[in-house]
Order: sequence, then C-alpha cells, then structure tokens
Amino acid sequence: MSELVLPIATSLVAFLIAAASPGPATLGVAHVSLSKGRRSGLAFGLGLSFGAYWRGLGSAC
Repeated sequence: MSELVLPIATSLVAFLIAAASPGPATLGVAHVSLSKGRRSGLAFGLGLSFGAYWRGLGSAC
C-alpha cells in the first residue's frame, strides 16, 4: 500500500499544476482582450467556442 502513495501523490500534483495553468486559448483571449478591447476579446472567444463545437461534432460522427 505504501508503495502506491508516492506515484499517486506525484500524479495528483502534476494534475493540479496542469489544471491551474491557463491554456493557449485562455492566453489568446486575454491577449486580444487586453490589446484590442472587450468586444474583440468576446468575438475571439466566441470564435474559439464555435470552432471547438464543430471540431467536437466532427470527431463524434
């Protein structure tokens, strides 16, 4: 049982670091919003969502 503690703890720490760090889409929305304004950031985010929807739909079919 004790030989499983270290691998599980390491995996948990790696997961928490990955979950807490922003991805490229989040950084892209933040960059566009800060450099061009709220409306452009919203349009960029909606475009990302639309693209992700169609990619998910395409992979499900």
